[in-house]
Amino acid sequence: MFKKKRNLLALGVLLLVTVATITASLWLVQSPTYIDSHQRLLGPSAKHWFGTDHFGRDIFSRVIV
Repeated sequence: MFKKKRNLLALGVLLLVTVATITASLWLVQSPTYIDSHQRLLGPSAKHWFGTDHFGRDIFSRVIV
């Protein structure tokens, strides 16, 4: 199985995604369902990595969960 570097890389990426999915609730800053009408339609920033939607919800949190 590990004879090809491509297989090892694919396994590493799969492991990374699996661990990130399982531990997402531990490191997410904002709830994916929290609505903040003052933070609507913001672009990507340090606080909201993917920006916010039309309700002010953090898109990064919604993608991860």
